[in-house]
Amino acid sequence: MRPWLLRLFVGLVAFCLSNLAWAFLVEPNWIALTHHRVVAPPGSGLAAPLRIGHITDLHTTGLGGREARMVRMLLDEEPDVIVVTGDTVTADGTAAGYRAVWKALVEVGAEYGVINVRGNWEYWATGTMQRTDASGPMGASELEADELGVVTLVNANTRLREDLWVLGLDDPLAGHRDQPLTRRGVPDDVYRLGLMHSPEVAHAFAKDVHLVLAGHSHGGQIVLPLLGPPWLPPGVGDYVAGWYEEEGTPIFVNRGLGTSVLPVRWNCRPEVAIIEVVPAS
Repeated sequence: MRPWLLRLFVGLVAFCLSNLAWAFLVEPNWIALTHHRVVAPPGSGLAAPLRIGHITDLHTTGLGGREARMVRMLLDEEPDVIVVTGDTVTADGTAAGYRAVWKALVEVGAEYGVINVRGNWEYWATGTMQRTDASGPMGASELEADELGVVTLVNANTRLREDLWVLGLDDPLAGHRDQPLTRRGVPDDVYRLGLMHSPEVAHAFAKDVHLVLAGHSHGGQIVLPLLGPPWLPPGVGDYVAGWYEEEGTPIFVNRGLGTSVLPVRWNCRPEVAIIEVVPAS
């Protein structure tokens, strides 16, 4: 082989190996802390700011290094409420592992606690129905969360303040989305924060709320320059990552903390999002 061809070959091999090492070992654990500001629309009823810590798609087996870094970020940011938009679980998870993560999130000490909605993996990995009270169907992860005071909303809602309600939609992909039930009993003159997992129908949910927070896509996990993600899971639709707007309502899709299918990320860091919602001036 000619020397220049050999050098080219060695260079290509080194480039590929270094990128593989980055994608498997570095980027999945390099959490991006992102900050966002949303102004509530006039007439929405929001009387005071709300600082939201938004996490999603943990796909956790327990309180490992990535989860510990997430918790430290939330402690530093001091959110008023922590919201988890589904897929906390994984096929290899255990109740004890889930409990450790939920306990750490509760101990962050957010004033309005931790609020959770189901994702497709909650249905696929931990069961569909063990209770049907106002918190909705519960599987292994939610049962642990419930004992620690986490509120799981499945086609249900909860009041945080006189001026602020949270609506949690069941996962449109694997669950049974019931938007009218989710909206039932919520006054018209309050700010409504909407939580969901798979964002494909976020445009419909946007009609009932003032802000939609979702996950599911992982941002693609692998994002090619100019081309974007080569693959996305079903249920994403047009909402891959970041901010969108439908019906005048902002929609935010978090890239998530964990990984699925392959334990890789490339050009798509895991994310903890801090969203400050402020009243209209």
